[in-house]
Amino acid sequence: MASSSKKSVAIEEVVRSLVSFSFRRDELNPILDGLPSDSGVNPVKLEYEFNFLKIISAGWGISFYMTEGDCKKSVSEMYWNRIYEISRNISSSASTSLGRKLEYFEILQNRIDVYATALSALDSDAADPGAVIGQNFARLCGNEKDAHAVMCGQKTFSDSILCVKSYLDSIEIV
Repeated sequence: MASSSKKSVAIEEVVRSLVSFSFRRDELNPILDGLPSDSGVNPVKLEYEFNFLKIISAGWGISFYMTEGDCKKSVSEMYWNRIYEISRNISSSASTSLGRKLEYFEILQNRIDVYATALSALDSDAADPGAVIGQNFARLCGNEKDAHAVMCGQKTFSDSILCVKSYLDSIEIV
């Protein structure tokens, strides 16, 4: 039985909210502003990697925090289908601007593989998943030893999945 404090939300609105969250970049400017000029991390690369990690983290949050009774499969499929549609639009626009083919969703899938591989190598009792994500994020940004990039990846991952959890805890899908 659902708590009366939960808001009833249609599944389409849940997906719309999660996708919107995935592309929100409110926290990015302070991260970029704090990037040391001598870090060896390209701010444009960090910005793109931030976007990929946030999309992935939100998707994983759905899988991790929803129970089967909460329409988990439908929400997850609808989320990733919408991400695919948006990725196609990004690819088309970027390819036109760059004058070469860019496959945003393929890059996103590659990043999922990178992070999933890193997480699968963890000793489940010993390591912090956020730290492993942070190290891989920094490596993808161009400098795995850059503390700012590591913390950015760790914080993006942790904050994103916790925001998804908080949102899912506050609603009842109808």
